[in-house]
Amino acid sequence: MSSAITNVIDTLKDTGGPLTVSTDGNGVILTGSGSEQTLFNLGSGGGGTFTFANKSQVVLNENAAFTQVFLEARGAATGEQSFTLQMNAQNDSASVFGTPGASLPTSRQPATIRS
Repeated sequence: MSSAITNVIDTLKDTGGPLTVSTDGNGVILTGSGSEQTLFNLGSGGGGTFTFANKSQVVLNENAAFTQVFLEARGAATGEQSFTLQMNAQNDSASVFGTPGASLPTSRQPATIRS
């Protein structure tokens, strides 16, 4: 039997402001197609996930240099009205594979944004 904690589920009280997630992770991925969205690879060495819903404003602060962020959410989380990505270091890039409400053909190339 392992003593490692593999999963923690908690509910955070909504304080009325935007949900701000800060990370040094490389290869952060935002996914979502139902009532929730999930951020993957939030840890500086990989791993780390965060699932959210019921926040009208979400801000992702990417603090690591030379990293990539992949925005792949095809649907907004319940209550979500905006998602902001702030790339705070040099030579970061973001690839947008889909946006909530958008239907992208599979042959279309993703948009890439570089800082």
